[in-house]
Amino acid sequence: MSGSAEELAAVARKMAPVDEGNLEDAIVVSEAGRGLFGGIKFEVKIDENMPLPEKPGKTVGDYATIMHEQLTPYGPLQLGPASIEKQKTTDVIVGGGFLERAADQVSPSIVRSIHDAIAKVLR
Repeated sequence: MSGSAEELAAVARKMAPVDEGNLEDAIVVSEAGRGLFGGIKFEVKIDENMPLPEKPGKTVGDYATIMHEQLTPYGPLQLGPASIEKQKTTDVIVGGGFLERAADQVSPSIVRSIHDAIAKVLR
């Protein structure tokens, strides 16, 4: 299932707005303990503690929630110039809600993976 988490993170990075690239870099996959049946759980999240090299003392967390929740297509804020340029080069919508939208896009393949894993065990 880590492959599914990595796929979700890659799609979220494609959908994330960009200025310096810090938000894209802060989308990470990490182990999140054990699942109900003992398997490893993974989570895709924004590392809000990632420092901003160009702004000493600031972190991605200082603006990540605003970008995720308030940027078009989820909110009233508009894309900046770098995000507009990124939009021209990708097949997904760049902007707010990138984690949820990535999950929506990737979830059918995750469900297929789960189905296939269950079918394999039951054979």
